[in-house]
Amino acid sequence: MHEIHTEIIIDASKEVIWEILTDFPAYAQWNPFIVRVMGNASPGQRLVFVARVKLALVPVAAKILQFKEYEKFSWGGPGVSALGALFGAEHSFAIEELQPGRCRFINREQMRGVVAHAFWPLIAGSKPAYSAMNEALKARAEGIR
Repeated sequence: MHEIHTEIIIDASKEVIWEILTDFPAYAQWNPFIVRVMGNASPGQRLVFVARVKLALVPVAAKILQFKEYEKFSWGGPGVSALGALFGAEHSFAIEELQPGRCRFINREQMRGVVAHAFWPLIAGSKPAYSAMNEALKARAEGIR
């Protein structure tokens, strides 16, 4: 399994951060990495999101796998186990409250399968995009507080 792991401290409440993360229609306004999400932020929902990878826009189908309000949600795919042997991914967003009004945000991608292993050098190069998303989330959340 391969992983991209980024985190940032945000001076805002977990509720504010959660509201920003689950307001999918607003992603285009603030998120430089995941520029569009179509679907609802609720357990088991199917989504299509569009990631900006360098100069390309890449659409990806996923399903919400974990959903714990104000703490964590994740999406991933594919849902078919035979395809999972070739490639599978889970992108998770976690909020850890350090104290009221101050949280750690963890933005993580875990990838598995033959395709992920073969393309890992290319995929790992996208880590700055995860950090850019974190910075943009921090700016938006701290602007709202």
